[in-house]
Amino acid sequence: GLEIIPEFDMPAHSTKLNELFPGIRCDTDTPNQCLWTTCAGTEETYTLYREIIKELSAVFEGARYFHIGGDELEFADLDRPCHWQDCKKCRQRMKDEGLADRQELLYYFTNRINKYVKECGKQTVIWSDQIDCTRPKGLDDDILLQFWRVAAKKRGPHEGCSFEGQLKYGYNAINS
Repeated sequence: GLEIIPEFDMPAHSTKLNELFPGIRCDTDTPNQCLWTTCAGTEETYTLYREIIKELSAVFEGARYFHIGGDELEFADLDRPCHWQDCKKCRQRMKDEGLADRQELLYYFTNRINKYVKECGKQTVIWSDQIDCTRPKGLDDDILLQFWRVAAKKRGPHEGCSFEGQLKYGYNAINS
């Protein structure tokens, strides 16, 4: 009677993935670049994630959900920064898609990954700590939020954010 739900964290928690697939790293001039987050600007990232989602969806064919993580985009206070604002490929993606900043790029990334999850007949679940309650709704309506905390300073949006604040957008949510 249990349902096993696969989770594959993206775009953060990706140090080993970035080591194995250098093409999904951000392109910056930052010395000693942190590999915590994959690049949201390159098509290689989306191609790789699409294949991973297909493969895991087949393994967990009975699961209704696919958890993509989506949390902890950066820990600037622990020297695990997200380099999207410095990355040439991410900046080009933002320009091409008319995205104002890193937060909008995260929503673009998540919505695009959501399409791949839906192609496999699953519903996307994400950790909700990167949802910014001070902005207009940025994610597709069919994404299920899993709330576990509000991001801390230097770790994501936190001003005005709460479980209730995230629900006001009309998302369905799991309160962890």
